[in-house]
Amino acid sequence: MTETMEQLKAELAAIAERSRQAFVAPRITARVLVDRLGIPRSSLDNWSARGIFDLDADRHREGSKHRLYSVRDCIVLATAAHVSALGMPLGEAGELGRHLVDYVLQLMGTVRASAGEDRLVAYRRTGAEWRMIHFSSEAGPGHVFKSGAWTRVQSIAKEITQLPPIRVEIDILEFVQRITDQVDSGLTFVAGNADDFKNAAKRKRS
Repeated sequence: MTETMEQLKAELAAIAERSRQAFVAPRITARVLVDRLGIPRSSLDNWSARGIFDLDADRHREGSKHRLYSVRDCIVLATAAHVSALGMPLGEAGELGRHLVDYVLQLMGTVRASAGEDRLVAYRRTGAEWRMIHFSSEAGPGHVFKSGAWTRVQSIAKEITQLPPIRVEIDILEFVQRITDQVDSGLTFVAGNADDFKNAAKRKRS
């Protein structure tokens, strides 16, 4: 029997909620971040001791027990490790990681007309300032990071024409999916159109 729209919505809402809970649950050891994500142990220990990033591992840590990290934490820390190695200061690296995980949480349970190709471009302007642009279409709206803050703009066309030839480009969903796969999180990451959600619901039932 064909599913009604209400039944499908209920299934998708349940998948989205389980995904959100799995995304922020602290259950991944530091060894996984070091061995599978390539985050230097010295950097991880230093960042944790200084409390540089807002992490689920710290919010849910009891006393002096070893930290357990969430998938959200893994994305923030892997982002920081990758882009700081390219010269981006930790402050901006942390803002990039936070933006990515906020966007992922927003996508969970969201049905879009098409999956699109979410990209992020980061580059350094003359001097020390780093700028970032997050967009799905070069002619559409997007998010721009400059002067230390993210802003949503109706069109990123002007910013795209001003991109320097040397820059960092990230396929956001591919980057996030690769991290979730590497940490063996058990997370069902669903972001896309109605067909994507239907397929995810079928996989959960099988």
